[in-house]
Amino acid sequence: MTDSSGNYSATTTPTKQTVYEAAATGAAAPPTVTVQVAQRLKLSVRRKGGKVYLKGTLGPKKRRQIILIQVRTGKHWRKLARVRTSKRSTFKVVRALKTGHVYMFRAKTRGYPGLLSGTSPTVRLRK
Repeated sequence: MTDSSGNYSATTTPTKQTVYEAAATGAAAPPTVTVQVAQRLKLSVRRKGGKVYLKGTLGPKKRRQIILIQVRTGKHWRKLARVRTSKRSTFKVVRALKTGHVYMFRAKTRGYPGLLSGTSPTVRLRK
């Protein structure tokens, strides 16, 4: 349906790259728009003694997807671990790190056909 000016809109939430086309009577070539979707990564961190427990999820679900866990050192991110997602698209890793330091972590994954790469929000682990 259009408004009195001929404008229209539609709302949808795609789960992978999708091409939308709007056709109208009398329109020569229907306009198209491509919507790209990034993967959603969630990361949580907790410390117990000298060990740090990192776990998270990837969405949309993708089994055996490689997740790169990074830790910030100075102005740069460096690799802490490389893990694969489980059947339920979860991942976890345990590492021994020095106590008394403030750490910042994030998780990253590469894109694949239909989905862009994803990066989790940065998680800060206090002293």
